[in-house]
Amino acid sequence: MLSLGLAAFGLAALGITAGAQAQLMPLFGSDGPFLNREDFVQADAAARVLLEPQPAPLGTFARWSDPASGNSGVLTMGRAYSKSGYDCRTVSWRDIFKGGIERTVLLETCRVGGAWKLV
Repeated sequence: MLSLGLAAFGLAALGITAGAQAQLMPLFGSDGPFLNREDFVQADAAARVLLEPQPAPLGTFARWSDPASGNSGVLTMGRAYSKSGYDCRTVSWRDIFKGGIERTVLLETCRVGGAWKLV
């Protein structure tokens, strides 16, 4: 499992903008496979289920799928903690690529100014 501290990364509920998606790709490995824009849209919708309006309990998961790409995944709510006075959560993001390759990334997100941002 890859643990990322992504302070500069602003896909919405987790604070990942379209521009940041390209920046995430090298962190996931330069040999691919990669998620496309619609994959990120679907993953973002799953993240919103976990984080909005209130964060889900530890272990709650949300699945995402993009029939066009054949990719899917599962986001699982991790631990709750406080960091620099902010309400934070870890989220395990497991991608399952067409062809069976899997990748899991552990994200850290905090509620900053009413919005969830990666830290």
